[in-house]
Amino acid sequence: MQLYSEHDVLKDFREQVLLQLDPAQLDDLPPLPSKGNLELHSVLQSKYCFA
Repeated sequence: MQLYSEHDVLKDFREQVLLQLDPAQLDDLPPLPSKGNLELHSVLQSKYCFA
């Protein structure tokens, strides 16, 4: 839970991809989508979340 609540994993991944792309390809990588409204802590109450 801490990994996703304290870090923007998708942003970190995108930044790593940008470092590996050829400069001519940088414009091909789409921007990050906007954040949704998922309450991460409510996932812990899910019966089948980690099944």
